[in-house]
Amino acid sequence: MAVPSRAEHERRAVSGKYTLGTTYGVLIAVEKYQDSRIKPVRYAENDANGLLDALVMHGMDVAHTVHLTSAEATKTRIESEVRRICKVLKSGDTLFFYYAGHGFSKDDKNFITCHDTVKSDLGPTSIELQSLLKQFKRSECRKLVLFLDSCHSGLDIDDGMRTILSHLSDDEFKEFCRSAEHHHAFAACKPDEQSHSALYLKHGIWTYHLLEALSGRDKQALERGAFLTASSLEAYLSESVSKSTHLPAGSMQTPMSWGSKTREFIIADFTTLFATQDAEARAQLGDLKQVSLQGRLVEWIKKLSGFKRSHRVPDSMNDQTRSFVRSIATNEIQQRVEEISESLKRSFQYKRRDLKVDLDGLIETPDFTVEVSVDFDPDDIDKCVISTAVLDIKNPAAVASRAFADVFDGEFDQLCFEVSGRIDVAALIDKVEDDPRGMEIDYPSSAKSCTITAAGLATASIEVKSNQVLIRFRSAQEVQTLLGASQSFARLAASNGGVLGTALRLL
Repeated sequence: MAVPSRAEHERRAVSGKYTLGTTYGVLIAVEKYQDSRIKPVRYAENDANGLLDALVMHGMDVAHTVHLTSAEATKTRIESEVRRICKVLKSGDTLFFYYAGHGFSKDDKNFITCHDTVKSDLGPTSIELQSLLKQFKRSECRKLVLFLDSCHSGLDIDDGMRTILSHLSDDEFKEFCRSAEHHHAFAACKPDEQSHSALYLKHGIWTYHLLEALSGRDKQALERGAFLTASSLEAYLSESVSKSTHLPAGSMQTPMSWGSKTREFIIADFTTLFATQDAEARAQLGDLKQVSLQGRLVEWIKKLSGFKRSHRVPDSMNDQTRSFVRSIATNEIQQRVEEISESLKRSFQYKRRDLKVDLDGLIETPDFTVEVSVDFDPDDIDKCVISTAVLDIKNPAAVASRAFADVFDGEFDQLCFEVSGRIDVAALIDKVEDDPRGMEIDYPSSAKSCTITAAGLATASIEVKSNQVLIRFRSAQEVQTLLGASQSFARLAASNGGVLGTALRLL
């Protein structure tokens, strides 16, 4: 079935051809278990949080959402919340159900586990999947979308896998979706495969691509550049996950999908959202040539792919040990460079000759440069920091574009402002110390740099050196948030009673 035009979509809604009701969400992620014998599910909470953000972006009210993570996701709480939601669902509503955690089969019945599941008593302390599906099907809601990231057998697996306890067959999903007009179920992989997570993504690989589609960051998932449909999502997940460069060597992960092949429906409409984002980007162009965007990923040194059993984690930071860390992180750097290069080509439509790619950590584009590097974590010598930075911005409009956001949203947590001349850091320190107004300032005895923190600031800290100001956010941000900070630096600095703004005018 062809996707309706925007005008047709609106005409049907107005005429009552179909009812645009309320969107509800039941999002469950069990990353940590009460029973220490059950391994954690890496990044499950991050996955559910990301899905919540994506659905809210499309207008879902958090008041209509059940969002349970780890300790909240007990058997009693999950069953109670599902009963409550199903009672209020109406025919025109939409329900999204997401689960990330362990699952298993017993006596031909499939179960999802809960925070209080007991390994030695699995069945009675878990939830039978069919009981949830029956409740969804008995509700008045006709548009149900299920996402399940839970598909592996065996307890003793490594931390990079999205763990589950036993095979999870697909018969129940087929039955659930067979007779329903707008019921669709998606699963991370086949029952006999493993669902993996990835360090760089900080998500399960399948859920990461699901979020790329639901957030509109990867337009390859969309029909007509603006509609995410059940069919387009199915095709996108199948293609992107199975070919992901983040999958461990030699492994396979095949996303699954069940639902009507003759009755199409729109999961998300980006028409208005994209128009708004493009308008905001054009309004925030400004002069970004002296600004760089930076992101950091912290990892244990001993978990780098080049670390061997014969290696020792360095006990000091010097040129020799830094060289060692760079050498054992070669695969991580190369993988990151290749991934970014492919994303840039796809989003910006760059051709091969447009990019100068150095697998040691540098990508030069016609509009800006991307640098990937690794060094010790200054706060913990047992860890390293893998950094991604966009610098040497030649074309500010490119950085403010939707294409740039498609590649780098959620990547950067720092803005670095290079300044002409020299900053009188000592004078800045004196200014803040004379009238702190709730600010805290930390600096070495040389007073060559300082770090300012304050509860009233939207950022985690502001670090000032003689030639630059580094704004650190509390978490990775969307590109538009960072651009907004760069355009309103004075307002950001003045958010603590104006004193910080006055001090920074010394720059």
